[in-house]
Amino acid sequence: MAFFEVLTVSRLADAIMGAIREEIGIVRKVVNTILACCAEVAVFGGSMTTAMADNHYAPATYSAQRSNSVRLIWRRSMGHHALYAFKGSRYSKHLGIDYGSNSLTNRVKWITNAHELLYDKQTGKELLYYHVNSANGKRGGWIWHGYFRAKPVLGETHAQWVAEEKAQAKREAALSPANTTIAKMNWAPIQKLDSNLNTDNQKLLELFPAATFDYRLQNAVEQDQILAKDTRNGDISQANWQTYFQTLVPVQQSRFVDHILVKNPDSQTSMDQALAAAGLNATARNQYKGWEIGASIVTPTEDIEGEAPGSVMIYLVKE
Repeated sequence: MAFFEVLTVSRLADAIMGAIREEIGIVRKVVNTILACCAEVAVFGGSMTTAMADNHYAPATYSAQRSNSVRLIWRRSMGHHALYAFKGSRYSKHLGIDYGSNSLTNRVKWITNAHELLYDKQTGKELLYYHVNSANGKRGGWIWHGYFRAKPVLGETHAQWVAEEKAQAKREAALSPANTTIAKMNWAPIQKLDSNLNTDNQKLLELFPAATFDYRLQNAVEQDQILAKDTRNGDISQANWQTYFQTLVPVQQSRFVDHILVKNPDSQTSMDQALAAAGLNATARNQYKGWEIGASIVTPTEDIEGEAPGSVMIYLVKE
């Protein structure tokens, strides 16, 4: 368990959305009977894996050959820019999984939050990719920067675009009831708008009854669970990890809680025991009145590379 002092304010969410997040997906191996039915199957590196991506927009495919064809030069956070992609594909980190053609998601507004430079071993060229998440937070991945445009899909008027932006802002505002403590939260309306706020996350949040729920923080902490994994795997150094927060979080007081593992992620009792063992017993948690919170726990059914089920991450920000 580690507590990191960071700089703070509620603008944290917008800044933290720059955290590197990769699409969470369940990868399924192709069954031999399916392969036998395929007239033509391009197999790279001797194996192929598939996953269903983006609410059935297209089947995602894994290629070891494509992933091994590039080498990471650097990966950094970046500012937020609203962009649209019409060509090429969207990939997981290091181009391993192809989530499908951008032509199928050409009306999706992507928000940038990181970029990376890859070296193409075959051509010797350097390739710049942006990491993006959809405005509703449901999709994400890496797209080559040359495939982006600043304007929405052709045929959408400016008035339609403005209306869509306002509707999205209204939906997000509804997810953060003003000054409502966790103890008084009604989760049902939020679940209708955001299915990612699962019951295990709710159980974890309920252990901080005096804190105030903030959807932007919740969205940020769910995305940043991947950044913590990258730190432990060596993709991002611990020094850069701390520098990232100190640079982007313009606040006076906050707490970041990581490195807590809950034995039974579905049990609130098990969560309580793990937090208490890390120095956050009920008395300590009740002292966070006037703090905003976002909290996430990896469930047994989630597949976050490098994160074990029961891994906890919590953001607490002084209002």
